[in-house]
Amino acid sequence: MKKSIKKERLRNLTREYTHPSYTFEVKLLNEMRLGLLDQAIQTMDTINTLERATLSKNKIRSKRNSLIIWCSLFTRSAIEAGVNYEDAFALSDILINTIDDTQDNEKLMTYEYHMINEFISLIQDFHQEAYPYPVSKIIKYINAHANEKLTVNKLADIFDLHPDYLSKLFKKEVGINLTTYIQNKKTELAKNFLTYSQMTVTEIATLLDFSSHNYFSRTFRRVTNMTPLAFRKSTMKYENE
Repeated sequence: MKKSIKKERLRNLTREYTHPSYTFEVKLLNEMRLGLLDQAIQTMDTINTLERATLSKNKIRSKRNSLIIWCSLFTRSAIEAGVNYEDAFALSDILINTIDDTQDNEKLMTYEYHMINEFISLIQDFHQEAYPYPVSKIIKYINAHANEKLTVNKLADIFDLHPDYLSKLFKKEVGINLTTYIQNKKTELAKNFLTYSQMTVTEIATLLDFSSHNYFSRTFRRVTNMTPLAFRKSTMKYENE
């Protein structure tokens, strides 16, 4: 470790500057990128049970600094989710200006939740607007219900479309078939659970409504070139480095 980094750590300890757990931070940003609002809120709740970051001797200035850091991280998550960087930075500028203008400490204490909602809404709107109707609505539905049983026939019934027409339209607009898109989305959620939860592979397969443990494992391996257990071990190794 460079001497400059060690010195900064010592200075931070002297100043009683603290930072949220890196694991929880990565978990939150991943959930935002996936558009998982409920999970992101829960993770922020957990972060807020930890000792809050102290980034200035002035309480309001410290909270402002913390919020601006979160806003920068949320902006990057939105861009990684595919949002146009100009839109992401435009939202960031609005939020940071509000942070700078806010004098009420109580409002600042809950503003990160407002930012989470705003950025996830931006991410969800991007995915919806990227494709014409009804594909945009179908993608929004899949993203919101990825833990449920989703099939071409079920979606066709919900949106009052013929299954064959829906399949051809989705493939034309998105570039992959609908079943593959659903499996990819479920795999993204599975990766999140494998990384940040203690659930077994079987429990995750059940939660995401796969018909069996084996089917889940085959799907996961097709998408990631790894088995669920191998993926979990790789994330554990990364965290321990």
